[in-house]
Formats: sequence, C-alpha cells, structure tokens
Amino acid sequence: MLDIKGKHHWLITGCAGFIGFQIIHLLVENGQKVCVFDNLSGGNLANIKDISAKITFIQGDIASKKDLAKLPKPIDYILHVAGQISGPQSIADPLLTNVQGTLNIFEFAYVS
Repeated sequence: MLDIKGKHHWLITGCAGFIGFQIIHLLVENGQKVCVFDNLSGGNLANIKDISAKITFIQGDIASKKDLAKLPKPIDYILHVAGQISGPQSIADPLLTNVQGTLNIFEFAYVS
C-alpha cells in the first residue's frame, strides 16, 4: 500500500513499460494527479489503456528537450524509469537516452 499524504502532481517517464505502468496504476488508485511521458519505443499503450481517462499522456523522448517542453508545470514529484532497453542500441549510443535523457530530466526538474 502506498501511503501518500495529500494530492500531488506526478510525472512518470517510461510510463508504458512494465515498471512505469505499475507505478501509474498505484498512484491513480491513491487519487494522485499523474502525467505520463513515453516515446513508446519499448512500452505499449495497452498497459495504461484502462486508466487513460485518469492520466495525462504525452508522447515524447527524454533525449529531446523540445519534447520535454511539452510537459505541464508545476510537477511535485518525478519518477524517472525511462531508458533505452535495447542492449545493442545502448552500446552503440550510450549517451543518447540513458545519460543525456536523464540529464534532461534533471534539468527539467531543476527549472520547473
């Protein structure tokens, strides 16, 4: 059971993957306002279809600051679970999603 005091606005990156959609369902069940962000490269919208009316979904890539600019503000909490799931792609370009994308999320959090 998640013990959250009050209502907060959450941003979940990587929302359509296994970990992300588990978190989103838990937050929605606890009455939280949830914005989800995913490029759908490794996840599936079917994972969040049952709660789509209760969340805000924005398709975008954490490696793109232009995509991150689409996100609403203010955000109280960010749960960042997005990342490149392809081993070969991560080796070919390790900085793009897993490093640069995470830095972009930190920057978004700092200026929000």
